[in-house]
Amino acid sequence: MSKKVKKVKIDLTGTYEESMDEIDNSSITDEFKDHLRKEYHKIYDDIGQMISMEPPTGIPSWVKLT
Repeated sequence: MSKKVKKVKIDLTGTYEESMDEIDNSSITDEFKDHLRKEYHKIYDDIGQMISMEPPTGIPSWVKLT
């Protein structure tokens, strides 16, 4: 007998609070909720580090790095 897999859509594109509420209110296991929270924090911690990085030295502040 094979298990029937239920697909659950979880929208994590809102604010932090909205994303955490979405995870909390979804019909998935607590273990998977913990996994999603860890992955969410990993991704957004990495983005936060990139945003707060110091610009390379020797480049004038008026130069836009793209």
